[in-house]
Amino acid sequence: MENQSSSERSSRFIQTLWLTYAFSLIGFNNGILGPALLDLQFLVKVNLDTISNLFIVSGVGFIIGTITAMVLKKYVDTELFLGLSVLFGSVINIILPVVPVYAYVVIMTLLQGIFKGLIDFCVLIMCNVIWKDNKSFAFQFVCIGAGISSFIVPFIAKPFLSETHFKHSTDSDMYTESFGDLLTEFGVISDFHYTKSTMAIMTSMYWGSFVFGRIMNLIFSKYINLFVVLTVNLAGLLCATTMLVLATVSRPILFWIGTVLIGLFSSSLLPTALVWSDKYVPVSGFTITTTLIASGMGEIVVPRIGGAVFDTEGPPSLMIMMLVAALFEIAFFIGLALVGNALVIKSPPSEDEQSKQIVKENHNRFLQG
Repeated sequence: MENQSSSERSSRFIQTLWLTYAFSLIGFNNGILGPALLDLQFLVKVNLDTISNLFIVSGVGFIIGTITAMVLKKYVDTELFLGLSVLFGSVINIILPVVPVYAYVVIMTLLQGIFKGLIDFCVLIMCNVIWKDNKSFAFQFVCIGAGISSFIVPFIAKPFLSETHFKHSTDSDMYTESFGDLLTEFGVISDFHYTKSTMAIMTSMYWGSFVFGRIMNLIFSKYINLFVVLTVNLAGLLCATTMLVLATVSRPILFWIGTVLIGLFSSSLLPTALVWSDKYVPVSGFTITTTLIASGMGEIVVPRIGGAVFDTEGPPSLMIMMLVAALFEIAFFIGLALVGNALVIKSPPSEDEQSKQIVKENHNRFLQG
């Protein structure tokens, strides 16, 4: 029996390592588009406003991939589906910059987003099944894979980046979702006027703190209530975004520190929130799908809002929007906590609990004669 138990644990850890590797493809997609966006703009010969629409295209693809994975889950083996998604997603990443035509890049970005959604859903749903007794560990651990690859990618891209500065037109679609993607554009276009190489370093620092945050949350979530972990992260995120708002050319250190702190405190909000919500609503395929669709919707809706504000108020408005986004997340979290405590959804008692209740009732009847 002990050998069987040991074999089962080994199997679960091996599967988790595979899921972590698969999730690293998402980190690659998250980490590469930001630093390479300006060079990609030059490659396909379009303005910055047009190339920035790739974020929206990616978000649409992500939603399509998530919904597709949920629908096909009943008919296709999830492990096989994940393996094929990683394979084809990797091929898309390789061939995306081959043809310098905007329409081609849009199609490849859409496919990239679709496979990103497929992988995200499959990994989380498999973690939910494999680690029913310890979801916090699994969700936090596999997400580290994405953080590591996001941290490495800007260093890979840095030697290939041109130092040419591109003029920003007046109809920008800059937005605050996946903050790391926008660092390069903001640093180059804003009054800081950093080079793309410098911003590649800052992007790596952001993703490095992102990885560190996930590792710390993985450790702390074993000993600290998840509600407390989320509260600390959200409070830290508020402080970080406030620093970004206060950052100016005369105080660049606030820009660097704020960027690192955003990576640190935003890193584990999704996996931690998913596990915390399991206290109220059991995590299922529907729960994961809803969460991921909401994430994808942010990549579609926020650019429209961000573009208008960016045009009228200039680059500093991006940091104000980051602060507003943090305040919204805090308000949303408080609302969820209040609703969750008021309307706790309890699952039916287990057979063991029912048996104990019956024994207790019979014992009370016996004492009452």
